[in-house]
Amino acid sequence: LPPVYNNRPGRANARPPARVPGVGSVVPDPARHPADSDEALLARLRAGDRSVFGTLVRRYERELFGYLRRYVGDDDLADDVFQNTFVAVFRKIGQYEPGRAARPWLYAIATNQAIDALRRRNRRADHRADAAAT
Repeated sequence: LPPVYNNRPGRANARPPARVPGVGSVVPDPARHPADSDEALLARLRAGDRSVFGTLVRRYERELFGYLRRYVGDDDLADDVFQNTFVAVFRKIGQYEPGRAARPWLYAIATNQAIDALRRRNRRADHRADAAAT
């Protein structure tokens, strides 16, 4: 299983676009604007190309982490859910249908992971309350 990177938004390497000396035009940064679409990356991952996993994680890191932080209301829990999301993506990649939109598929996995995490957290809180009452 490729590593899931633990760089929270705000700490990401936001590089300014490269400039060509003496030309004033901006050269596209391949790390910022990769040629492969999200759908192509998922299709490659499904075909066994593990090298695209990190690119996929980095592409969704800020956006998806922000969504999860708002959904669960806690940075640490959102971080755990983000990592669990991409573990689930890796495990479920065989269920991805090539050509299907990537973003809704990833967000569905993330939302389900968040719901599960909130349920686990609430169950633990209920068990602690029950233990304290007895």
